[in-house]
Amino acid sequence: MLKRVMRFVPTVLLIMVLLTVLMNLVMLMMGWMGFWTNITDSMPVGVYKETREKITKNSYVLLCKEDSFLQRAKSEGECEDGHKPLLKSVVAEVGDVVTISDEGIFVNYRKLRTSERLKNIRIQARNIVDYTLQDDEFLVMGRSPYSWDSRYFGIVRGSEFISQVVPVFLFYSRYEDLSFDD
Repeated sequence: MLKRVMRFVPTVLLIMVLLTVLMNLVMLMMGWMGFWTNITDSMPVGVYKETREKITKNSYVLLCKEDSFLQRAKSEGECEDGHKPLLKSVVAEVGDVVTISDEGIFVNYRKLRTSERLKNIRIQARNIVDYTLQDDEFLVMGRSPYSWDSRYFGIVRGSEFISQVVPVFLFYSRYEDLSFDD
């Protein structure tokens, strides 16, 4: 019985290797065509497509942000420091009055739900109080309370964006849409 099973092991391993190579080729081709996949909890899990539209509030964006605090694993990403871009939602743009503190992010004096900073972390985030965003300044957030976003790194400049993306196919989201406490 064991001999019969062992005859199939090389075939199964070969099939697994071929499927892995095929998936990597598909992902590479999708990247060349402007598609991105997200598998993190920070934003809905799924496939996104780059667009050339103007970045505004509620846009999904890919951005490169210096990552000295978290030290994410480098993986030949598109960012200058070797990291993969972050996928976030724009929550504030030029003209919006913003406050960022341990209590959360406030946009035009309205608090974004679940935007409080995590307690007991070693990041020295800077507070911003009643600041009016200027040209080319934005705040971004992920949906997860554990997301690395403007709660910690503050204002994002337009030059840090790679592109705007739109969802093509979403599998699920562990967290609800970003909204304001009313």
